[in-house]
Amino acid sequence: MVLTKGSGIAAAELNYARLQQSFADKAHDTYLIYDEIMDQLIVRLVDPSLFVSEYFVSDDFALLVTEDRNVVGYLIVNFRSEYLAKEPKLNALWNENNLASHLDEYRKLRYEPDAQKTPQTIKRAEQRIVEYAAFNVRQIATLAWA
Repeated sequence: MVLTKGSGIAAAELNYARLQQSFADKAHDTYLIYDEIMDQLIVRLVDPSLFVSEYFVSDDFALLVTEDRNVVGYLIVNFRSEYLAKEPKLNALWNENNLASHLDEYRKLRYEPDAQKTPQTIKRAEQRIVEYAAFNVRQIATLAWA
């Protein structure tokens, strides 16, 4: 289900605590998938089997929301064609590590506050992209909170 501002649910009714705390100083599991056909990156803070709705806060970003209105992830539309195209360093990181092929199905990533201690190159690359995307989604979500 896609939620919009006209759906009767205001952005202020959503609980953003999990999203706001998700990339702080505590390690946790994150689930990533990249849909190459739709050119969408999905980042979930909960198991992919949990039903969520999409709440679009802009044309390119959606928050993933549970039935009890908790924000548990985000979706970025036109991820490679527009989002990464504007970020040369992230685009290079994405391509060098061939992340599209690693994220063609949900992949569980253990988010570590200090990615430099993570031994796997691909995991560090994934985490950097998730962190950068999360920062931008938080900025855009802030507009919805106002």
